[in-house]
Parts: sequence; structure tokens; C-alpha cells
Amino acid sequence: MAKYFSFRELIESETAKYYGQYNVPNSLEIYRNLDNLMTKVLDPAREKLGQPIIVTSGFRTGVVNSLVHGNINSQHMKGEAADIKPQHSWDMLKLWRIITEELPEFDQAIYYVKRGFIHVSIKRGVGNRREILYNHEP
Repeated sequence: MAKYFSFRELIESETAKYYGQYNVPNSLEIYRNLDNLMTKVLDPAREKLGQPIIVTSGFRTGVVNSLVHGNINSQHMKGEAADIKPQHSWDMLKLWRIITEELPEFDQAIYYVKRGFIHVSIKRGVGNRREILYNHEP
């Protein structure tokens, strides 16, 4: 059970609301993945950062993923990924360092420099790559 994050927080989607789309996981597997993401990545990052972390995008149905022009194989659709930012923008590099240098496990971390958020993902079990990428596109 997560200390700082909730399923609701990771399922809410402004895009889904705007377009009147249902954005709720349809399997227990997705809820397990979201729990893993919260307990192994988001909670530890929040604890180390010492301030709230804002989830700008968590789980997405296929329809919602299409509406945001997400990758066709997006880990968001599996409940394995979240786009996040710190409460204070000046702490973005601190959050990035915590994720990429201090967390023992994650699959992918992408710093969207110009968009001002970090995409982070984790898979349950084995196969986490610790892949670190930077995106400078607007």
C-alpha cells in the first residue's frame, strides 16, 4: 500500500474528462502494476525529495493514450508508468537525480526538458532496464 499516492491519483485524466472518456483499468494486473509503481518508485522518490510530487499522467486506456498522442506501446496503458513533476519547478533536477541515481529499480526515466516533466516506469518482476533518456523537443 502506497504512503503518498493513490490509485485515484494515477487514474485521473484531464484529457479523459475533457473528451468524456472512461479511464479506469480493466484488469487486476494493471492495478498490481500501479501499486508496484507507487510503492517502488513514486513513494521512495517523494520520501527522498521531501515534498509532494505531482502526477500529470498515470494510467491511460488505449483511447486516452491515442488522444494524448502517446506511444502505441506506452507503459501507461499497462499501469507501469507515470509522468511526474515536483511541487516546485526549481526542484526538477533534484527529482531527476533521485530517480536516476538513488532509486534501486526503475525501467525507464525520460526527462522532458522543455515540457517540464519526468516520465518514469517500472515493470513487476525482472527486466527493468534502468534506461535513462533526455527529450529536448517542445
